[in-house]
Amino acid sequence: MPKKITHKTGFLNVLCGGTGLLGAGPFHELWEADHRRLPVYSVVLDTDMPEERLIDEGIIDACIPVGLTHHEIRAVKGSHATFGRTVEAIVREMWDYLDEEDFRNGARTTRCLAQLAFEVHRDLIASRLNQCIRDFQHREGTDEIVPVFTGSSGGGTGSSFVILLAQALQDTAFRSRVFQGLTDGQMNTPTAFMVEPFFRSFVHSEDAIHPARILGNAMAFRIESEYLERKGRFKNIYHQGLSNAGGAVLDSERDVAKVLGTSVYQFEKHWSSYIKPRTVDTADVLAIFGHYLGHDTPERAMMNTRPTPVQTEPSPNGQPQPS
Repeated sequence: MPKKITHKTGFLNVLCGGTGLLGAGPFHELWEADHRRLPVYSVVLDTDMPEERLIDEGIIDACIPVGLTHHEIRAVKGSHATFGRTVEAIVREMWDYLDEEDFRNGARTTRCLAQLAFEVHRDLIASRLNQCIRDFQHREGTDEIVPVFTGSSGGGTGSSFVILLAQALQDTAFRSRVFQGLTDGQMNTPTAFMVEPFFRSFVHSEDAIHPARILGNAMAFRIESEYLERKGRFKNIYHQGLSNAGGAVLDSERDVAKVLGTSVYQFEKHWSSYIKPRTVDTADVLAIFGHYLGHDTPERAMMNTRPTPVQTEPSPNGQPQPS
């Protein structure tokens, strides 16, 4: 009897920023309740270090801290041109935000500060992701890896890192470092689960600037992510809002964490049996041809090559000239 060929899919969860990390606990509880059958590896990408207990208890597998230290900030401010044009522009335009002491508090809802840390640690991020994938493969031996990013569309770090990482994975130099010694084709196009920031912005209703900044980040994320999704940088992006038609209201970190962790786990658990056959393996005709306006139809082609009298320039007296 021929041996059945099995295909093993694993999931690389990249938890971006503080909100992205919120769902790690509920996700881990569901994973434990399912007897750890799902091949998964969770890594935190943040400007701040997570609690040590999260690694000790196995809730997350690794952390890539990309915050800038006091000495690194001074070095970037003193020699920003050596880090490339992006860093140079951020330092020039955001100089007042680059205080060595204040930067210990992370991006502070300012996306370009998170981008500064990402660009400075770009090689480190790629190398650490390579190590995470290697560890994952040693542990699980998967045939393919589905990357799943989580974060908040309104936060400084999560909103920025999800976009930057999706872009970086298409950069030749960054991608070659991430997959050094590995098979490039093993990793699929990322999927993202993003928390809408309304539950946080409403908390700061007495301060008009902070909610405006949070909602501005969310709008910027929607514009950028929609563009990148059309370019094929994301497979799908799922948004977790404040409420739904059923009456659920997510106005606390506990509720957001539970829904985020549950959504990601159910997505990954049912990926092979239900989600993939209905999304990845089915051609989305509207997405493929959404930009098509029928330029090559016979009617339009003939109009371009042989104009009718109506399309000709009118004569000085306003009457169409004969063709």
